[in-house]
Amino acid sequence: MEMVRQHLRQGRRRLLMCHHLCRQRRGMARHYCVINATVPVLQRYYGGEDTRPDFRLGREAMQQLMVALKTDRQHGWGPNLETLVFLFWLATGSAYRVVSWVFSMPLPTVFRVVHRMVDEVVAVLPHFVHLPRTQYRRKIEWKNTS
Repeated sequence: MEMVRQHLRQGRRRLLMCHHLCRQRRGMARHYCVINATVPVLQRYYGGEDTRPDFRLGREAMQQLMVALKTDRQHGWGPNLETLVFLFWLATGSAYRVVSWVFSMPLPTVFRVVHRMVDEVVAVLPHFVHLPRTQYRRKIEWKNTS
């Protein structure tokens, strides 16, 4: 009987502690994904400057890529920012930790964004890259062996 009372007291304590913490944090609500506007890479992109030094693509090519990927997610960091993170990672060959620091984004998020974007690019790749058909490949192989 004493164990039951002790268990109930501990449960009440936990409940009171949770209520206390929730009341303290009410005014401190945070958004899930907050873009840091002071990041130089993002300032240059959203400021309309040349994107080639950071992403190795012009602004028009980046827009075409974003349209081709058809990223219509309404949650998370947003399709534009995720595409920018992926292109920066691809263009610079940087480690995830560096990309995380450059974009002021958590490291696991950078990892997930890059891998998700790689999957999306691979999915649309057959629409843009066409390998030669078997007959044409044989002609190429025959010419190369001669």
